[in-house]
Amino acid sequence: MNKLKLIFTLAIASTFALFSCSDSDDPIPTSNVTLTIQLPEGVTVSDYSSFKADLLNQSTQQTVAGTISDQGKVTATVEQGVYDITITGKGTKTTTIGEGDEATNLEQTVDLRSFSENTSISGDAFSLSPSLFINIESSGWVIKEIYFAGSKTPEGKSYYKDKYIEIYNNTDKAMYADGLCFTESNHTNSSSLNKWENILNEAYVAGFIFQIPGTGKEHPVQPGKSIVIADVGINHKAINNNSIDLSTADFEWYEEHKLDSDTPEVPNIDIPFKASATITVLNIFGYKAYTIFKPSGTIKQFLAANKVVYTHPNSGKQYTYYKVPNNLILDAVEIGAEGAFNTKAVSPQLDLSYINVGTDKTKKYSKVIRRKIDKNVNGRVIYKDTNDSAKDFEANVDPKPHVFN
Repeated sequence: MNKLKLIFTLAIASTFALFSCSDSDDPIPTSNVTLTIQLPEGVTVSDYSSFKADLLNQSTQQTVAGTISDQGKVTATVEQGVYDITITGKGTKTTTIGEGDEATNLEQTVDLRSFSENTSISGDAFSLSPSLFINIESSGWVIKEIYFAGSKTPEGKSYYKDKYIEIYNNTDKAMYADGLCFTESNHTNSSSLNKWENILNEAYVAGFIFQIPGTGKEHPVQPGKSIVIADVGINHKAINNNSIDLSTADFEWYEEHKLDSDTPEVPNIDIPFKASATITVLNIFGYKAYTIFKPSGTIKQFLAANKVVYTHPNSGKQYTYYKVPNNLILDAVEIGAEGAFNTKAVSPQLDLSYINVGTDKTKKYSKVIRRKIDKNVNGRVIYKDTNDSAKDFEANVDPKPHVFN
């Protein structure tokens, strides 16, 4: 009797194991994807051989390359899931100069791009019509590195006053930093909803705006040199051996608050706007975008022309912010993390994707995101600037303020 029970029990266990194995081996359903490329106004493409389409599966981090037809249709077969879709290529933009009989057409080759994040692909057939845009050329000012996470003390305590951003002159001519503004986005890209999405392709909304003082020609930056804007411009290693020396910072952001301290030797940056009522600390996870821009006119005129008000849908309370028109932005970098990135804070026209710093915050302490070197011309470093932070930056590397190699 006991032997029969044992045989029966083993038979049930084997059957359960068989079905469990069968369930886990079920193939993931696939979709046949068709992407119809939408070109910007005034742009034509006669040859799509320069185009590339990549579909990145957010779950597996595997990329599938699409096949592009002569008519600009992209086809691919992918596992169903959530994807980031990137399309790049070249086109011809025709601009009419003059009027009537004196009108002439100027043709120029332009870089085209599109980025569709968090695209849910399901069903046997899936179609989308991504709109391409013309890649904006570099201004010469670029963000070289950002130290956003702070550090840990040897005792394991958080230390956050050692944050900084470095801005670099990527040209072969001296440029003046007077009036240059540095911002952090109001939107946090780990959020599934961007309340500014309806204006994303026209403007970017800042959580704070810091501005370098000066009358126009007080702060020259030579070719291949930079300016460092620190939270507190001191040698932090004297306090925390895991930190860095920022005593050579060019500026610091000082706020009259009991939690802040002013370094007399380091000039203070101007603070025309900040949404937070407490001291400004860069997002420790890095789930923000950062931009630099120069306003047209005075900063007071700029703020008056670019005020935006957000009304909270539940409380009805109103909050004031300021937008920065995309055409004023000189450089932008968006920081995010795979698995936590949901909605962009800046238009893909400014930064096609984002630099992935991961979700493990311990790997971000005492580290920076830093722009990659493109080439060296007669001893002057030229940093890579394709307006795609995923390609232009490296993540979680050692800080090198004022060091260019």
